[in-house]
Amino acid sequence: MRDIVWHRRVGQRRKPATLIAALSGWTDAGDAATIAYNQVASALALADLAYLDPENFYDFSMVRPMVTIDHHGISELRWSTLVIGEATIKRYGPVFFLFGPEPQFRWKTASAELLSVANMLAVDRVITLGSLLAPAPHTKPPRLFGYASTPAVGELLRLDSPRYEGPTGFLSVLQSAAATFGTEVVSLWVEVPHYLSQFPAQRSALALLRQLEILLGMEEDFRELREELGDTDQEVKDFVSRDPDLIAYISSLESNYEQELDVRSSIDTIAIEAERFLRRQQGE
Repeated sequence: MRDIVWHRRVGQRRKPATLIAALSGWTDAGDAATIAYNQVASALALADLAYLDPENFYDFSMVRPMVTIDHHGISELRWSTLVIGEATIKRYGPVFFLFGPEPQFRWKTASAELLSVANMLAVDRVITLGSLLAPAPHTKPPRLFGYASTPAVGELLRLDSPRYEGPTGFLSVLQSAAATFGTEVVSLWVEVPHYLSQFPAQRSALALLRQLEILLGMEEDFRELREELGDTDQEVKDFVSRDPDLIAYISSLESNYEQELDVRSSIDTIAIEAERFLRRQQGE
């Protein structure tokens, strides 16, 4: 773990834990994953544990360090990088969070370093959060999809299988590496309306948070986020109302959304009836 810098000394952990990864950048449309992370970090009083030394993994002309000045007038230089934080959820147990900008170099090395830390922290489940722009109507609940290496978890979350093929991000590299170690992997993605990319995707963030509530037994109402969503909804309403073509486009997206729901409902009904038939056959 040459590229990991620790804030404090940590020994080998024994109690099974979960690592949740939410990165800013290419896999974070509308900042949905970032918003979800910030809400959880605030609710759980997340404490920084370690970080990835940025020297070998970032182009600093693209991900620039930040200068801050405290109340004494003393400036401090802060480097953007992946940070590992620690918290405990009462009814669940220890949870670690990985957050920061997506690395730009040496993804294999970065994932190996981070998973070495995860192994030392007894992490047996990795959950990744992502969001992407899609032809999705903002007037309907955001569509979630993803993957769970444990079938029962996939059924619990009612995840639609991803259909995307093409260039991918660091989260996929991290998931693949975790799977080779036999670690349980849960990949959660949410859609963000592409025509509202200039607005924060709080509704999509709430959809991700609801999935985390199911997985981790969290009991937070995220009231502040809901209030911010109310303000954003009004801004979106004003924005849309000024564009008749956009209104018509959203109407077509709503029709497509409803048609897809009908298809899914039919498939679910067929599956249930097939299962009942098989059970009757086995009982004869």
